[in-house]
Amino acid sequence: HRRARGKEMTRQEAWKEYHNNFHHWPPINSPWRYLNGGGWCGPIPLLIEFFEKYGLNKYRGDINGQGELAEAFFKAKKDNFPIYLDQSCTFFQTTGFEDPNDFDYDETCFKNLITGTEPCILHGNGRTDMSKFYKLYNR
Repeated sequence: HRRARGKEMTRQEAWKEYHNNFHHWPPINSPWRYLNGGGWCGPIPLLIEFFEKYGLNKYRGDINGQGELAEAFFKAKKDNFPIYLDQSCTFFQTTGFEDPNDFDYDETCFKNLITGTEPCILHGNGRTDMSKFYKLYNR
């Protein structure tokens, strides 16, 4: 199993318009270059510290929070807080808004055909149907 310290999942290019207000995204040629709060990997105390230090712990209920999370991410990067985006989809992969040519998968393996990686944590944005991936996790 692959592990990452303080990595945050990224959102596919379809959310580019939402994030265009933020001009500080790390330069990379990847359709998954934007932050997505749908998945985290790392020590829980580090996540709690991030949420408390950057004011995210004040939000409650069913909110999207992507804008607030992006602002907190940029502040954390400026402060050298150890948080990173997995823009190459080494560990995380969002599957919402997928193009049929983005991925290849069967019962044993999932591969991102754009980045050439085989991420082990899949995330379906919003109401993405994830049933086609269940066999990957039930083997």
